[in-house]
Amino acid sequence: MEINWVTVAAQIVNFLVLVWLLKRFLYGPVTRAMERRQKRVRDRLQEAESMRGKAEQERDALKAERDALDRKREEMLSEARAAADKLRHELEKQTRESVDAERAAWFARLSGDRQEVLSDIRRRAGEEFFAIARAAFRDLADDRLEARMIAAFAEKLRALPEETLEKLKSAVRRETSSAQIESAFPLEAEDREAIELALKDILQADVSADYVQREDLIAGIRLRLDSQVVEWGLDSYLDELEERLGTALSDAGVAEAKKAAE
Repeated sequence: MEINWVTVAAQIVNFLVLVWLLKRFLYGPVTRAMERRQKRVRDRLQEAESMRGKAEQERDALKAERDALDRKREEMLSEARAAADKLRHELEKQTRESVDAERAAWFARLSGDRQEVLSDIRRRAGEEFFAIARAAFRDLADDRLEARMIAAFAEKLRALPEETLEKLKSAVRRETSSAQIESAFPLEAEDREAIELALKDILQADVSADYVQREDLIAGIRLRLDSQVVEWGLDSYLDELEERLGTALSDAGVAEAKKAAE
């Protein structure tokens, strides 16, 4: 069989033309369309990746902002709690100080009032006792209370320790100072004479005395000679009365304070 090379060459040319035509009009557009599609897909994927990255960044930013807000809120709450605690402590301290000050002032007023009341009671009790005793002596024994008090004062002088008597006698002998007789009541001439006779008898010497009326004695007689002081009066009894009244007032004040505190 003989090969027709012209036909073969024509077929080859036809095939090449067909391939070129297919590539030119079929494969080329399809390939370009596929490339464009792939490019669009890649672009969308890149865009989606970019959007995902931005979303993650925004999420992270929002999370960081939220965390910062949470921290700020906790700080503000902590500061508010600290400020509230500080204010509460300050108010409690101020309240305690105010209560303590009011209590101290109340006790001070109570103490002052108590002392004033006791002093007034002491004075009034002495005056009333003196008046009642004077009337009783006058009505019952036809005697003067002053005379009885002078007699009691003389007895106290006689009962002085020997050492004190010697000091009084020595002062009289030195004549460095005159005796001073203080009394709560005015002494009449007979009272003064009785006192001077008692001093002469006890001190074994003539004693000249200056007489002074002192209301603070309430009901008593006091001798001042040199540095020595001898006194007789109702002070000891009034001191006991004042102490008992003071105790009663203190107990009443404490009870009232406890009641007020409750």
